[in-house]
Parts: sequence; C-alpha cells; structure tokens
Amino acid sequence: VKERQTYLESNIVFKSIGDLSRLSLELQQEIKSLEEQTREKCNGLTQILALNYGAKDELRRAFIQLSQKGDLQQVQEGEIAQMLDTKGIPDVDMLVRTGGEMRLSNFLLWQSAYAELFFTQTLWPNFSTQELASMLTEFHQRNRRFGGL
Repeated sequence: VKERQTYLESNIVFKSIGDLSRLSLELQQEIKSLEEQTREKCNGLTQILALNYGAKDELRRAFIQLSQKGDLQQVQEGEIAQMLDTKGIPDVDMLVRTGGEMRLSNFLLWQSAYAELFFTQTLWPNFSTQELASMLTEFHQRNRRFGGL
C-alpha cells in the first residue's frame, strides 16, 4: 500500500471491514500488514475502509464463527459484537445519509441499531461544515434512549 508511510507519519490506525476473501491474496496480505503495522505503531485517529462490505454478510460470517464455537442458544449480544468486523470499535452514534437516499443500504446494521439518523438532499461533494454543524446541534438536543422508553 503506497500510503503506508502517510499512515505511520500521521499516527493513523488503518482498519478494513468487509469480506476480504474475494480480493487477491497479495492484496489481502498488504491490507493485513498495514493493519498490523499501524495498530502496533499508531494511536491517533482510526480510518476504517469498507471493502466488499455488506452488513448482512458481516452478520452471516459472525454467526458462522459463533456456530463453530458451540451452542447458539446461549449466545449473548456481546459475543455477537465480538465476531463483527468492527469489534473493538464503538457503535455508530450519528449516521448521516447524503444525496436524498432514505435507507441504510445494508451498511453497519448491527452497529447502527441506536444511531441517530440524519438525511439530507445534499450530495456528498457539496455537504458543508455548516450543514454538519446544524446536524450536530440537533443531535445534542435529542433524547437518546438506546431502546428504552
């Protein structure tokens, strides 16, 4: 990965999510190497890149791993979360969907269960800091109940 030095110099942890098995072995190894190197040497911002990612597939792969461990009847939510591509990463608090789309499109379904959703007609290239600031203001005014009444 030609950006390796940039990640290291900028103290950025790189993480990929998705089913990498469909990528070439060489590319899989490069991605894993970059993840390991930045995890060991960096502790700043984390960049997560979704490659061949779909939430339904992520859940399917997690359940396969759990089924190999034993009795699925006894599985707790935390155990499922530990099998997801995003293990160790906090769940989504705020999800912004640009371009007028009003759906999640199979993206981080488990992790977005209690996310506050924001939709805008603005296309991504035109999304402004002012629009984000307005959404953040509204986000902080919402009463987050995380599934409670």
